[in-house]
Amino acid sequence: MGLEQLINRGDVWRGPGMLRSSASASRSTGHPQLDRMLPGGWPRAELIELLYDQPGIGELQLLLPLLCAAEAPGWLMWVDPPLLPCASTLHAQGLPLERMLVVHTRTTKERLWTMEQALKSGCCTVVLGWLPTVDTTALRRLQLAVAEGGNWGLVMRPRASRQHSSPAPWRLLLEPEEDARALSVTLFKRKGGWALPRCRMPLSQRSWREVQPEPSVNSVPQARLRGEPELRLVGGGA
Repeated sequence: MGLEQLINRGDVWRGPGMLRSSASASRSTGHPQLDRMLPGGWPRAELIELLYDQPGIGELQLLLPLLCAAEAPGWLMWVDPPLLPCASTLHAQGLPLERMLVVHTRTTKERLWTMEQALKSGCCTVVLGWLPTVDTTALRRLQLAVAEGGNWGLVMRPRASRQHSSPAPWRLLLEPEEDARALSVTLFKRKGGWALPRCRMPLSQRSWREVQPEPSVNSVPQARLRGEPELRLVGGGA
């Protein structure tokens, strides 16, 4: 294994002086407090883990600035989201639906393969993947893939995953607040530094649905009923 591959594995500690300082290496989260915790924003070409249990607690609102600012013509790929993204709401928030892809796979192996290819290709500006179960080897492959592709890769995992090690350089725990207009964020693993305490991130006070329930069986494409992988545009028909 070469030096660059070893460094990109994500489980090799590097001092703060080795962190990238270029503004192009990160994208603002839209929250100054979170930007200060991270290297100026969401780090580019490095795997990011978001851990939470219940979808719809504000995780998409936290990611909207990154998704909306993604450069054309790159795709925004969502791999196996737990609920169907609400296209009309995301469009109203400024997300470019014409560049958004939702992929549904049949197995964990297909899910990981899809994410790895999308990350390393460089054709997807942002790749979001939901991984209820995944091992360290697979995460390391994703870390290498996002380093090769040079864009943004975020993995959504259950909160219990915090108890297990991961090669991802950045790991954040998201917890709902009693006030739905805020989200608690704990950066418990960060590259070149110690974990940071929990902080409260204000979310948009505007009421909006992040997701909508899966469509009824009658409206599900035949590919889904046969258990085949599905790739489609969010803006298209269900």
